[in-house]
Amino acid sequence: MPDSKTEAIVCPHCGAEQEIEIVWLENDPWPQYAHVCSACGYLITESEWPAANSPTPRPADGATRRR
Repeated sequence: MPDSKTEAIVCPHCGAEQEIEIVWLENDPWPQYAHVCSACGYLITESEWPAANSPTPRPADGATRRR
C-alpha cells in the first residue's frame, strides 16, 4: 500500500499556493515530488519544491537580497 502525505507548496512560476499529495510507492526508493500547477500548468519538480510554510532562506554571508 502506498504511503502519502499532504503538503502546501507555492508554484515557483506563478506563485499559486496549492495542497499537494506526496506519494511514496512501496517499491520506490523515495517519494514522488512532481506536480503540475493547477493554476498555470507549470511542472514543479523536486529541485524546485517550495513548501508554502518554509521560511525564505537567507544568504549564508548575511548579505541582504536586492529586489
